[in-house]
Amino acid sequence: MRIARLGLLAPIFVAIATITGTVPAVAAPTQHVAPAESRKVGDYLLRSWCLAAGQEGVTKGEWQTFGCSFERAGLDVWWGLWVSP
Repeated sequence: MRIARLGLLAPIFVAIATITGTVPAVAAPTQHVAPAESRKVGDYLLRSWCLAAGQEGVTKGEWQTFGCSFERAGLDVWWGLWVSP
């Protein structure tokens, strides 16, 4: 998904380089940190999903300690498509 987005940005980089005569620096990929609002919604959905799946420690907000993650809960695809840019 990120590669496709970079491909869509290529014409913009070419236009900037043509107009300014310089090539803009492209930052190295970093881990995405979602805005606080989406993290809260994501955490709520994850806790609800993990609780429904019967994973321990979810009700007290300790779901990360017990290994309940988006990948284990089956929500990694949803997170990647809708929450992450």
